[in-house]
Amino acid sequence: QDCWASTETNAREIVRRIDEILRETGAEKVNLIAHSKGGLEARMAASSLGAGDRIASITTIATPHHGSETIDKDLHGNWAVVAEAIQTILRREAYPNPYEALKRLTRTGEAIDEDTIKRFIDGLDVPEAVKDELRAITPWNYTGF
Repeated sequence: QDCWASTETNAREIVRRIDEILRETGAEKVNLIAHSKGGLEARMAASSLGAGDRIASITTIATPHHGSETIDKDLHGNWAVVAEAIQTILRREAYPNPYEALKRLTRTGEAIDEDTIKRFIDGLDVPEAVKDELRAITPWNYTGF
């Protein structure tokens, strides 16, 4: 597996490999053993990509099935990670000087939390539909553009 690839990309590779192994061996199902992110990928292969009927079992080791408490705490207080997404959407909307607007927001030395981002979005001169799109971005669902 590629540690830098998305969960979905690696899950698709798992499905491909399962099918290959079943063809080569004549077996009906495989037993998967997965470590860390690989456990999430194995679960996705089984539950979302249609391979569940070809998997007898999945054993995971150190897989963050419920996320990571440390990362979760860090993200609660660091909403600056969504600034890139906001800037990208503002550029799409031809908002004037989006880089400078986000720079003023994020380079104050103050913590950027959810309320800070929400106030910034509320103050933008953009259509309400764009504000709704921006409000939907969180540190937990933004993975980069």
